[in-house]
Amino acid sequence: VSPRGSDMSLADWTDQAAHTLGMIRSNGAGTFLALFNSSGVSVPFKLPFAPNGQWNLWLTTADVERRVCWTSDETFTLPGHSFVLFADRKDDRSIS
Repeated sequence: VSPRGSDMSLADWTDQAAHTLGMIRSNGAGTFLALFNSSGVSVPFKLPFAPNGQWNLWLTTADVERRVCWTSDETFTLPGHSFVLFADRKDDRSIS
């Protein structure tokens, strides 16, 4: 997933200045969105469609806003040198 919230294009994959990457995985437990930023600057990242309507912040390596729920198409600021994991499940395992 690109920072635009859509699938990465060939241009995204070959852009040497790009240092962000998103990945969506689904299984029986839900859908998960992993965001990676290897650059030293924050990057606005448009969250893609969440099957249950919201992304719950589960894990982060950065100091981010501790809001639990984010909606599809909302912009999340992905800090530099960080990893963030969201899930579309509605349970109590998100961070607080």
